[in-house]
Amino acid sequence: MSRNTPEEIAAGIRAICGEVHQRQPGAKTVLMAIFPRGPKPDATRGKLEAINKLLAELDGKDGITFLDIGAKFLEPDGSIARETMGDFLHPTAKGYEIWARELEPVLNKLLGETKP
Repeated sequence: MSRNTPEEIAAGIRAICGEVHQRQPGAKTVLMAIFPRGPKPDATRGKLEAINKLLAELDGKDGITFLDIGAKFLEPDGSIARETMGDFLHPTAKGYEIWARELEPVLNKLLGETKP
């Protein structure tokens, strides 16, 4: 990620989404924002925010639903707790619980399902 600009990274993801749409025009795609990383806010997080802002522009186009749940992984001071991401990059069981909780209603909506 350090070699490419936010625009280049977003363009690559846009190209992948375009290829999916071309091959499966009826597909519904949930495009997740890149999760925050690192113990505290820093330049890398700033770059991720820039990428995610560009990716958000894809929401509603070609069957894409953009979902940014990054803030759900953060503590009030912007840090990431080891309980949520043990290495400050990969979710722990608690992190996956957060992810599942936030993703479930989006999937239910896209699949036309309602919870009893």
